[in-house]
Amino acid sequence: PPHNPKESSIGIFKTATDRLPLIKYVYNGLKAASPFVYSFFKRMAVSMEAVETMLKDKQLNADDSDETVACRWLRQHEEEWTPWIPRATECVAGQGLVAKNGSYVLSLLNASGCRWCTPGWYSVSSGITYICTPCAPGTSQGLPGQEVCVSCDGGRYSDGGAAERCKLCDIGFYQEKVGGSTCIACPGPMTTNYKAADSLA
Repeated sequence: PPHNPKESSIGIFKTATDRLPLIKYVYNGLKAASPFVYSFFKRMAVSMEAVETMLKDKQLNADDSDETVACRWLRQHEEEWTPWIPRATECVAGQGLVAKNGSYVLSLLNASGCRWCTPGWYSVSSGITYICTPCAPGTSQGLPGQEVCVSCDGGRYSDGGAAERCKLCDIGFYQEKVGGSTCIACPGPMTTNYKAADSLA
């Protein structure tokens, strides 16, 4: 039978082809492009027992294609591969639970799927999935699918939730601190000469 002569010469006796093409497919953007498929592959684990079962099947049914043998194993061992399939509400980081109407929800009870968090929101783990939460006052987030909100710089503020960007303090107002939710009015006759002032000076 086909074998590897080099291995055979050093006492490794097994039947095999001299060359076996191994192909590895890699796509760094899979998680963002298709979180569902990413989660599936992350869970996928083919046991040695499953491999041996398919090899024995191929040995007994040599005329069957590899795909036919694999499909037969899938049909006969559903309990082994169904746990690989993620639930629609298993969100990944950067996403959050949504209801049927597309609005963000905080509970699995009201959820029908996942969606990327929009600008002004960020993704937080609830322990078993992720939810989208609005950025708190004093912070903002201008990009979708993020896991944090960014504090406003001095001279800027955000006074409401879910801010996509921080606002500039107007002339006559300033904000010294990072993460301000308001601007401070200049005292008495003093003022600022420009917007986004971070001090009275």
